[in-house]
Amino acid sequence: MSTVLRLTKQRRAVLDIVVSASDHPTAAEIMERLQDRGQRFAYGTVYNSLKFLTTAGLVREVQVGDGGAAHYDGRTDEHSHIICSRCQAIDEFDWPQRDVMIEYAKAQTRFEVRDASLVFEGLCPTCQADASHGQEGM
Repeated sequence: MSTVLRLTKQRRAVLDIVVSASDHPTAAEIMERLQDRGQRFAYGTVYNSLKFLTTAGLVREVQVGDGGAAHYDGRTDEHSHIICSRCQAIDEFDWPQRDVMIEYAKAQTRFEVRDASLVFEGLCPTCQADASHGQEGM
């Protein structure tokens, strides 16, 4: 039995923003981008749309740090993220030997692995440059 997803006008608009984004916008940033396009939806509508789209597997939620705002990713294939610990910028990279690491985890723990993510943290190129410029006067 196949499930038919009901993409309302609001859900489609939110999905379009996330899929077309070159970054990983937060719900607030998605709201701003919708408004820039002349589309005005209530915050609740945007949050509910994001929850629906995430549950349906059409977008991915990316958590940044402890309790930080969730970011949304239109790329749903298996990949990993790297997050700038200074400005919270997020980038993506492919995870080589992912299957090997999953099998290793299963063998060590006897868990049934249902999902796997790998997140790195560091300084993005912009913050690295800012940090090196700040040290010139020392």
